[in-house]
Amino acid sequence: MPGRVKNRVLSEPGRFFPRTGVIHAFLGCPSHIPLDVVINPNYIRNNPKRIRINIAQPGYMPKKNLMVALMINFANLVLAALVVGAMFGVWLFLNPRGLDANSYITLQQQAIRTMNSVMPALGAATVLVTIIAAVLGRADRERLCLLLAAGVCFVAIGLITRFLNQPINAIVMTWRAELPPSNWTLLRDAWWRWHLVRLAIGFVGLSLLVVATLKPGWSG
Repeated sequence: MPGRVKNRVLSEPGRFFPRTGVIHAFLGCPSHIPLDVVINPNYIRNNPKRIRINIAQPGYMPKKNLMVALMINFANLVLAALVVGAMFGVWLFLNPRGLDANSYITLQQQAIRTMNSVMPALGAATVLVTIIAAVLGRADRERLCLLLAAGVCFVAIGLITRFLNQPINAIVMTWRAELPPSNWTLLRDAWWRWHLVRLAIGFVGLSLLVVATLKPGWSG
């Protein structure tokens, strides 16, 4: 690069390197070759229409992929909010404190019948969409880490539900409200304890997901 042009670049970097990106040119050369390495500045001035400039930034996404990413982000937030919201609703309305055996068994069995067919599919969809969002956002390392952490939280919720809550559900469905077993309080307390654990993990996962989605610069 001639000395005069080089001095202008050093003294006025904002005119040559906008948005703190790295300017590259593509003239049949390998991608991401610095502009001043490939082309003489005089050629740039005399042939501006023959040069295509790309401003590369961390997390940069082409516009053609941006709509897909926005749709995935939207679906991800909605699904995660539904999962965590459903668990929060259970915490509000199915708290066993103060319930006798008859009332507890009746309410719990109704909740199991209502949610057992919906929540597993909703949880699986949330994990899948979170993984897709992480793949789409992998250019941004911070966002990728946030989404992976959120995904781990949602997987943990599924494992707790499958191996700790659902086995108790299967037992509760065999009970008769008018003739509860002698150990009904033990299973009630165990189920509620694991529900609180998965609810707390769900809040953490949803919070990580919101932070990843609202991360500055992700909009491209």
